Amino acid sequence: MDVKVAKSLDEFAKAVIIRYKVFVVEQCFSEDIEIDEHEASATHLIAVDGGKVVGTARVYKEGQDVRLGRMAVEKQWRGKGVGRALVAAAKVEAKKIRGNYLVAHAQVQALEFYEKMGLKKAGEPYIEDGAPHVIVRCKL
Repeated sequence: MDVKVAKSLDEFAKAVIIRYKVFVVEQCFSEDIEIDEHEASATHLIAVDGGKVVGTARVYKEGQDVRLGRMAVEKQWRGKGVGRALVAAAKVEAKKIRGNYLVAHAQVQALEFYEKMGLKKAGEPYIEDGAPHVIVRCKL
């Protein structure tokens, strides 16, 4: 498995399809918020195995920090290191963008995963699109 920056429209489309399946279909988040104003400025990462895109995440500058978001992994690929590889690649890209912190608005259910990846809770849980989230971050 390899993580790389999505370079083509086809790679970006495959990333969006994974996000849609995970967030809209599987987790029932609103379709209206899935595509947003950050798509064009974000660096989109894709995890590829055997030519198939199996996961995605994006990073973009947000003030003095770099925001990690829209991380999604195909159901059958979860627990196989795809998420860890995406976060590691996101840290590399975030350093290129030169932010102070890598920040994510994580689902509370994924807090332990992010903490294992070095992102620490930076606030109290809140509700976003009907689900509990918490801000996590790490110094770059």
